[in-house]
Amino acid sequence: MIRRIIKSKSIGIATKLVGVALFTGVAVLAAPVAGGLVRAQTQKPTSPAESGSMKFYQSEVHSDELGLDVEINGISVESDEGGSGGQLLNTFLLGEPNHLTITLHPPKGAARPPAGAFVIFNINAFGRVRTSKPELVYHYEWRQTNPAKPLPATIHAVLPPVVRAEPLSWQAAPKITLNAQSEAAINALVKRYYAALAAKDAGQLSELLRNSSRDASIALGRPLADIEAGQKRRYQEEFADSHWRVKPVDYAHLQYHLCADNRIVAVANPNGSAPLVSAPDANGSTSEFTVRVALLHGQWTLVL
Repeated sequence: MIRRIIKSKSIGIATKLVGVALFTGVAVLAAPVAGGLVRAQTQKPTSPAESGSMKFYQSEVHSDELGLDVEINGISVESDEGGSGGQLLNTFLLGEPNHLTITLHPPKGAARPPAGAFVIFNINAFGRVRTSKPELVYHYEWRQTNPAKPLPATIHAVLPPVVRAEPLSWQAAPKITLNAQSEAAINALVKRYYAALAAKDAGQLSELLRNSSRDASIALGRPLADIEAGQKRRYQEEFADSHWRVKPVDYAHLQYHLCADNRIVAVANPNGSAPLVSAPDANGSTSEFTVRVALLHGQWTLVL
């Protein structure tokens, strides 16, 4: 999965995910409500996409001078210190109660956020045809006050189940115990991912990400062939720039973090950034390639 970091003075950081259909732009801000839940629906159609019950869930973030980390079901989905953006969340949401954790902290190097610091975090739901008035699933807002509010602060919430035709692959993965052997095997998979990027081999990337594509097909209610074709096309768009290249990786210092009830390993650089990152283009924009793996059928496999 690609997280596109686009430089922009007007909106800060914007994100684009490759391999899934992401609505363009930032969702219209719905009327603020108290942080919490909307009532879960108890429908369980056998074919959500065909029945019209399938929804697309998109995060919406606006923040300034404040560190924000968001996890859904123990998986990091947002981490930044200012700007606006959002991403599609369907592949992180399950057909059971979903656990949301928001952590706020001062900007790096600061003891406290400055006056005027704020964060707005929404989760909006859309039907198959996007409308200008999304359903607001969750809303949280924090603003610096005088006297200052204490930080760091952690907020927990439970989001209702989403409609799913079947579980995602990693839900059945065994719980993982990290050791030298497992880390070496994961490292080898990261090297294969890097080699495919360095070679600009969209076909090999599609093969490595096939399981992720299957899960996206389930989560988005779209044919697998469409997901894979769109993913391949977006990689080809990335590689169209003759100067495009992926930065070297310091494999010896990669870090491995258990998440999703120890069923997934997230691989990151020591500073928490994605391990695979493209060199800045002419506009200073980069692409981050997140690496999350699970042990499926005895093989380390890229997920999410």
